[in-house]
Amino acid sequence: MCTTESTYYLPQPTQLRSPTWLLQFRKGNSFECATFLTSLLLGHGYNAYVVSGYASREQTLCDLTRRPCPYLPQPEKPRVVQPVQVQTEISKYKLKPPTEYESKFLSELEEEKARRLQEKLRHDEMEQQKLIEELEQLPVDEYWGYRIHAWVAILPEMGGLRNQEISYPLFIESTTGVPYNATDDDTAQLYLGIESIWNDKNYWVNMQGSTKPCVSIEWDLMKVELWEHLLPGEPWTMRGVGEDIEEDIAIQQEKHLDMPFSYVKEIDISVQEFERRYPNGTKTIFYKKAKVELYAPYLQTDGMIQRVTVYDDYECMIPIEIYENYTNRSDNLVESRRNLNDEAVIDFYARGRPDHCKEHRYFFNGLPTVDSERILTFYQIARFDGLSKIEMHPTYMTQHFADRDDFLYYRISIGLRTGMWSSLEKRMSLFNRTFITDISGKLSRNLTGTNGL
Repeated sequence: MCTTESTYYLPQPTQLRSPTWLLQFRKGNSFECATFLTSLLLGHGYNAYVVSGYASREQTLCDLTRRPCPYLPQPEKPRVVQPVQVQTEISKYKLKPPTEYESKFLSELEEEKARRLQEKLRHDEMEQQKLIEELEQLPVDEYWGYRIHAWVAILPEMGGLRNQEISYPLFIESTTGVPYNATDDDTAQLYLGIESIWNDKNYWVNMQGSTKPCVSIEWDLMKVELWEHLLPGEPWTMRGVGEDIEEDIAIQQEKHLDMPFSYVKEIDISVQEFERRYPNGTKTIFYKKAKVELYAPYLQTDGMIQRVTVYDDYECMIPIEIYENYTNRSDNLVESRRNLNDEAVIDFYARGRPDHCKEHRYFFNGLPTVDSERILTFYQIARFDGLSKIEMHPTYMTQHFADRDDFLYYRISIGLRTGMWSSLEKRMSLFNRTFITDISGKLSRNLTGTNGL
């Protein structure tokens, strides 16, 4: 395989190391990773094959800096509220609305102005998109179509264990584990051609041409004009069941050479190695304007398992947002989102906290005082007082309730900051005293007709 900038070739591997060696040293080339992954998939009942072919420069070098980050949280879909249809009463006597006199000339001028504004915005958006495409355009690869690579293909198998799960050919990148649909046009830009495939049953050579796009390849391994197999005959798992075959033809089909048994040890992944997941428990991946840091559970003292940093530039030098995921924490913190532009932080908590807190919004630049500006959202269904949200400010605090027996749904407490600090508080700068001067609440209407107090 060749490098990205220089014009010389790297030495080709002289041997293919075993999956047990790969599991022990946690490194290997694309062929070794594909063999390891295929062995695991075959053990779980998948009709998997190692694919030897040609791939793009970014795929062979595992360069993901031009692809969107898949670890970013997806935006919540807005809830569609159905409009309430109000039945109007049909009355015999109805006042006619007054006639509105409008100038057609002025209306046409407003429409023309709005149309020109929309065209200008559309033109600016197209120019910006064109500029972004020019910046993201990859340099020309002089070795396009000649970079050797290996990946994994999972094919549908009639009557197989995973027949209902795998209904179309599926590619899996052996170095990243990312699946791709073999029939997509985007996949054809990553995997350029196929030379051969093999597994524990046989070795098949692609007779359709190595330059044929993967989208157009037919995966019927029973057709010799499409796939020429190395060992004569076919495995018993690929033979027709219930077909009427002549005796002479049946004898010829039985002349089959099975693949030799594996010489390596059985793949055994311990629980400790599975929990470690990455070499030394950590892994860093760069995407387009994003950096992903993955950690094994219990490796970080704060329980962090994932950090995604979003940048404003392609060189990943100006961070603007940070997304962190946690697990196995005593405070049930599962996610934290930080915006570095406005210094806002949103913490999300799972159920099980004593205070039943669900979400905490605050600013990380301010002092960690009790009365600093923040918003707390609770699982109100789990609280006896029905508290759903608290909005805190240095001079006031509002509380929102839901489903209370006394119909209280809002309460505000107004305070006065005195600035009377003790010597210890002045040194720590963490506490301030606020005297409450006024408390007022709001009650919802009792529509049940019963006494809720």
